[in-house]
Amino acid sequence: MQTSLGAQFHRKDILAITQDVKGNCAPMQRDMSVPVSKYLVFAKSLNHYLIIDFDKCLKNMDLSKDYEILSGYQHIKVYKKIN
Repeated sequence: MQTSLGAQFHRKDILAITQDVKGNCAPMQRDMSVPVSKYLVFAKSLNHYLIIDFDKCLKNMDLSKDYEILSGYQHIKVYKKIN
């Protein structure tokens, strides 16, 4: 979850999203005991802490073969991991 959205959700089961040098965004891996993230959630209008190039992150997510975007949201972008 984009860090600035974390306060809006139950914090126990979320991870912050970070960005690698290639512009790819992924959940921060703090602990190997944390289950694989099923969803990535972004809000363009909020702070992008830990995401250096937010537009590149979203572009890479749109092109990803590992995630699909879920429709029906107005102010957030939700991507679901494809099994």
